[in-house]
Amino acid sequence: MPAAMFERSTPAFAQTKPPLIAVLNTGNEDSTRRNVEAFREGMFALGYREGSGYRLEVRSSSADVQRLAEYARELTRLKPDL
Repeated sequence: MPAAMFERSTPAFAQTKPPLIAVLNTGNEDSTRRNVEAFREGMFALGYREGSGYRLEVRSSSADVQRLAEYARELTRLKPDL
């Protein structure tokens, strides 16, 4: 088969942004950092690399209800995939 058949410039192979994962945590910064690091390690173990395999947006409200609502709206505006 000619190599030209597999050129990545064709629409079927068009580059798309990696999926966006939004994380909203009610805990403090330290617990959020630990949870997110564990998530990243798990994704890495499954073969996913942040930036190329997925994008991650994290917000932590530190149990502040007003910040929680603000961050929820902010993350929603980003239109995450998950």
